[in-house]
Amino acid sequence: MKDLIQDYKNGKLSLRQVIYNCKNYKEYTQELVENTKFLDLYKNTRDISVEERLYYVINDIKEPIICESCGKLKTFSGRIRDGYRNSCSSSECKSKMFSKVVSERPKNILSNRIKSFIEWQESINSDTKIDDNTIKNFVKFSNLDIYVKNKWLLEYLNNRFKDSASLYETIDRIKKGIEEKPKCPVCGRPVNYVGKKSKMFTTYCSNTCAGKSEEVIKKKAMTDMAKNGGVRGWTLSNSSKEKIEKRKKTMIERYGTLNPTLIPGVSDKIHDTCKKKFGYECVMQNPEIRIKKNNTEKLNGYSKISKYENHFKNVLEEVFNTEVNIQYLDERYPYKCDFYIKNFDLFIELNCSQYHHFHPFDFKNQEDLDELKRLNEKAEEIRKNGKRNQYDQIIYVWTILDPMKRKNAELNNVKLLELWAEDDNKNIKAIKEYLELYEQI
Repeated sequence: MKDLIQDYKNGKLSLRQVIYNCKNYKEYTQELVENTKFLDLYKNTRDISVEERLYYVINDIKEPIICESCGKLKTFSGRIRDGYRNSCSSSECKSKMFSKVVSERPKNILSNRIKSFIEWQESINSDTKIDDNTIKNFVKFSNLDIYVKNKWLLEYLNNRFKDSASLYETIDRIKKGIEEKPKCPVCGRPVNYVGKKSKMFTTYCSNTCAGKSEEVIKKKAMTDMAKNGGVRGWTLSNSSKEKIEKRKKTMIERYGTLNPTLIPGVSDKIHDTCKKKFGYECVMQNPEIRIKKNNTEKLNGYSKISKYENHFKNVLEEVFNTEVNIQYLDERYPYKCDFYIKNFDLFIELNCSQYHHFHPFDFKNQEDLDELKRLNEKAEEIRKNGKRNQYDQIIYVWTILDPMKRKNAELNNVKLLELWAEDDNKNIKAIKEYLELYEQI
């Protein structure tokens, strides 16, 4: 490998010849991979090409070149002479990098229009009158938004529109006299700002609405007819045995599994992202999200209530002669509770499905620990095949979710009763005995 690189630096070989040798001769390929072994840590995120590895060897770089914003490998340009781009390929990191470069740029190399804007901004005080005409006269370009620092100017721009997503959008709308955002033709909500000369706003508020649009559906149908004889493109792709097998082969070769969540680091990344956005490792652990989801399901008439739950609700109302809420959410107990009897302020969980097992989990009980071990072994067998795993769900509900509910009830002084059988008489008896403890019946 060293002689190959030396011949290139001495002008005996061209860069194209070096790349050809590294791709086609096994000894060179192996040595190249060995010399850039530190890049293998990033193989799970994207492919590492021969050209990218050669860039490190030719320039004698011993450490990976990572994005300053997210810690991933920067995007390789594809050309050894050009090397890496400023950040990874994500739009968020590119935006951060651009803002950082601009903010750190010395003032003496700023363009005249930026200099004049900064000078004007510094002259603004509490007595300065700021209105739309002020913005039109002094803020000549929308992308000056990153230089807006004056608190009185910021206050005006931030309060100018209620539905503006950024200062850039606000300035652009003021300059073009757009008071209201266009509405999505499907759901009526405001669309998204794009900011291009050719297209200032998106046509629809989301891909979901775009997919429901009759115009888009017709266009897709015409494309599918022309290309696939009327079969939808995604249907054709997902029904093709060759493509399915190719995907499976690629997953096994790259990651050794068909389940993406079992790829090292993926599950941790999902949990970290959820924690940053929602404050919990799992989205549905957030009480506000659960309440919002429950309200949406009620609004859309969607329900997962079993036949026995429906039956038992009627039994409860008849026995206790009072209204019973089903799938009830409360700030004190932010889980979908099977039943809530307001007169007794009693929460009832009907744990009849296999996911709750047959009794509460006890960490001190050796039989429960043995059962947990058995479930984990079963789950591990199925994980290897990349299939959906009911044992993982049982483990989660029995050992994590249900104990979490009990702890929440204890902390918030919630009267919570768990029932473990589909038997009216047993359950009614258990409820009456529980209420007698609180002298409510």
